Amino acid sequence: MEDAKAYFEENKVKVHVPDGKDVDITPASSFKVEGFAKKIVKHCEGKFQTPTPIQACCWPILMQRGDVCGIAKTGSGK
Repeated sequence: MEDAKAYFEENKVKVHVPDGKDVDITPASSFKVEGFAKKIVKHCEGKFQTPTPIQACCWPILMQRGDVCGIAKTGSGK
């Protein structure tokens, strides 16, 4: 949890998890997220060196079937 908080602070990311929700908010450190199709991983690795903050923070929550509302600049890999 401390690593996640440090990542959020460093990348100026705000995360809100509603009370009572049990969601792992640890940011993804690579594109090899469990459950991602190899085709998606290959495409992302061709466009970005590492996941952008919006990708790193949203994908793990989405893969847990959580809801996400993300706001990021154009070109950020949303």
